[in-house]
Amino acid sequence: MFILGGGANQSGTGTELEKNGSAAASKQSGDPLFGALPALARRGEPIRRRSHVAAREPQRRRPPPPPSEPAQPPLPAAKSKGKKKKDDDLSEEDLALKEQLELYVLRAQDPDPGVQKLALESMRQEIRSATSSMTSVPKPLKFLRPHYGTLKSFFETMPESDLKKYMADVLSVLALTMSIDGERESLKYRLLGSEGDIGSWGHEYVRNLAGEIAQEFQKRQDDDLPIDALMELVQQIISFHMKHNAEPEAVDLLMEVEDLDLLVEHVDSTNYKRACLYLTSSSKYLPAPDDMLALDIAYTIYMKFGDLASALRIALLLDKVSFDDMNT
Repeated sequence: MFILGGGANQSGTGTELEKNGSAAASKQSGDPLFGALPALARRGEPIRRRSHVAAREPQRRRPPPPPSEPAQPPLPAAKSKGKKKKDDDLSEEDLALKEQLELYVLRAQDPDPGVQKLALESMRQEIRSATSSMTSVPKPLKFLRPHYGTLKSFFETMPESDLKKYMADVLSVLALTMSIDGERESLKYRLLGSEGDIGSWGHEYVRNLAGEIAQEFQKRQDDDLPIDALMELVQQIISFHMKHNAEPEAVDLLMEVEDLDLLVEHVDSTNYKRACLYLTSSSKYLPAPDDMLALDIAYTIYMKFGDLASALRIALLLDKVSFDDMNT
């Protein structure tokens, strides 16, 4: 009984071993490591189980999204910040001058005529002292530039008086850097302003005014308009140029307004040679009959100051030698 039972148990056990063996074989067929187990066991090497989880490749991570751009600040805040920074760049002296000129602008629009007059005279004095010798844009003109439109608008509302003429003088100088090309506002306000010394505003102002007079003269000639007011300014400008060694500029202006004879009245013994030299040099590039006119004015000036040798040389160019005139 026990032998039979034991055999039955053994057969049962053998059946289980066969099942386990077949299961192990199926596992070996799935994993190549199991096929190498007997050989590793025979060599006495330790068996290390490789984890399938560790052999897997790690998943690639997506790059983080780029950071969003910061929001732009509002435009008014940026402007105010820029203006504050610009004011910070000014020195204490320049900042004080800027604030003082802004105060003059406010006082010039005051309804009290006495306050207006004091503000305008102070403003005129500041501008005159800065424009007497200009190598760059003077600081008063730079600080008054933002108020040019305001002063122009107020000028239109002012009644006819001396104060309005003072305001026109200020606007004429401010137009030196603010006027639009072709508008000739510097000349416009000069004609409406006071009849003071034109040279007190500086050489650059006079030069700019001469250029605008040349343009306005041509326009009035085409439109058949009077030029008397322009010629009065020309007289002042020629006198200023001849006193400040600017003979070429004086001659150029007189050629533009077609009144070269006026030069004879303004030359003196210290500048007549430079004026005549420019006349004779420029005559080579002038069309007829302007070339002969320039030589004739030079001849007249040489004769006025008794420079007979130079007058003879010009007379030969004009082909009108008259020994009787030379002797007289």
